[in-house]
Amino acid sequence: MDIFDGNATQLNSQQYIQTSGLERHTIVIDGYQLSYLQSGQGDPVLFLHGLGASAISWRLTLVELGQHFMVIAPDLPGCGESDKPEIDYTISFFADIMLKFVDALGIQKISVIGHSYGGGVTMYMYTLHPELFHKIALVSSAGFGRGVHLLLRASTLPVADGVLEMLCAERSPLPRISRNFEQRRLKRLHLALEDDQRTMLEKLQSPEQRQAFLAMIRNGSNLQGQKISAREVLPSITNPVLLVWGERDQTIPVVHAFAAASILTNAHVEIIPRCYHRPQIEAPEKFNAILLSFLQAEVWPPQERPELRKVRRPTIIRRNIRRIAPAALLLVGTTTTLLLGRRTRTRKWGEV
Repeated sequence: MDIFDGNATQLNSQQYIQTSGLERHTIVIDGYQLSYLQSGQGDPVLFLHGLGASAISWRLTLVELGQHFMVIAPDLPGCGESDKPEIDYTISFFADIMLKFVDALGIQKISVIGHSYGGGVTMYMYTLHPELFHKIALVSSAGFGRGVHLLLRASTLPVADGVLEMLCAERSPLPRISRNFEQRRLKRLHLALEDDQRTMLEKLQSPEQRQAFLAMIRNGSNLQGQKISAREVLPSITNPVLLVWGERDQTIPVVHAFAAASILTNAHVEIIPRCYHRPQIEAPEKFNAILLSFLQAEVWPPQERPELRKVRRPTIIRRNIRRIAPAALLLVGTTTTLLLGRRTRTRKWGEV
């Protein structure tokens, strides 16, 4: 049964995991307990989720590819069912702990699939241990340019702690509104949102997860956009690389895919129509077919390659908007906090 079939009785995510052959395990790395999903036999494939997500975001892909490979998807520290310690969540921290995670599983060679922030972690892992990698798939990946959604830029503001706390509060209607919006958007894609699947605002109701989210975004971005770039390492990558983007991605611009592909030696770009920032959720059948073809390919890239688009410079209007956006965000954030009478401060972990 397709859990996204709106006419069928839906299984929630946990029920789906229990009935699909996926197994949840835990392991302790550097004193932190990590939770991960695993299934299948054969060559290992590691899946790294994006900012504020978890391994569950890969569930449909894990079930499909688990028929051909050994698939492994951890909840990164600060996310999902893994520990959420009071630490500085840097991309180097995630790369280091994921390398130790792979080593603890006894894996010598692995293909890595990274989505969004997980794509940035994948690239950082490569710089540390390139010999570990077989194939690399980057899905709507961070690390290829400054561009990123304005709401993520706004999350780097000092006032974001207090504003997010108010937006996510139990008495706030916004988590419910965000859920209704997500349900309508997925319905337009002929998909459905399971009852136990939480939207970003619902996840951030947890103080621990909210603090981890803010630490992760602030270490990777600022008001001007992404501040960590992997472009310098791209020319040295000779491994097969697949770049998958949603045509309508508003979080990280699709032009980043073509910019990266123009530098990489063995890259191929796939753009999924009518899809946004999460192809594995918004177009699972198409995405899984693309990914399976890549992982099974003996020759890469395919002979028929899409023409690489030139990355156009923004228009004068857009350039001016980008110049004033940081100051405007700072003004709006500060004003909002003052008007609502909230004292903005960094909360301690576990503090209500």
